[in-house]
Amino acid sequence: MSASLGVMMLGLQAAGTALDYFGVQQQKELGRLGERVNQSQIDLNIEAARTSAAEASLIEMRNLRSNLSSQFAAQIARGTNPGIGSAMFVSQKSEQIASEDERARQLNLDSQVTSLHASGFLSSLHQTQTEIKASSDFVNRVFQQIPSQAGLSGLSGAGGGGGGFGLAAAGV
Repeated sequence: MSASLGVMMLGLQAAGTALDYFGVQQQKELGRLGERVNQSQIDLNIEAARTSAAEASLIEMRNLRSNLSSQFAAQIARGTNPGIGSAMFVSQKSEQIASEDERARQLNLDSQVTSLHASGFLSSLHQTQTEIKASSDFVNRVFQQIPSQAGLSGLSGAGGGGGGFGLAAAGV
């Protein structure tokens, strides 16, 4: 009767281990789902940053054109040729400032995008670390549930040898 109780206990342990395994798999899948949601949010934030930068560039271009048109009209009203001398210098300076502003906007956008990609990468690393820990913890729980040789001696049955499951212990 003791052997059948031991076999039943092993069966229950196996069932518990199987349930534990499926729980770990569900935990991993839930983590992956969360990672996909996080990546979607990062992608959305990148697109928002790009849209904002494009809008700022468009506004700056409109302002530059308005500024250049005003300068051109003022120079014509004064009777100055806008394509030569100091009049041309003023226009070129406005274009240079707008170009520098555009480069700064692009650098800021690149920085934001890089930062968002880095946060996604760190999130992915964290998810991988969580999955590895869950798997490692599962393996540890499985090995902790394996009965010792002494616990299996009653289950050896007809094989003898005292090693459990009819197997001889090492060195016997």
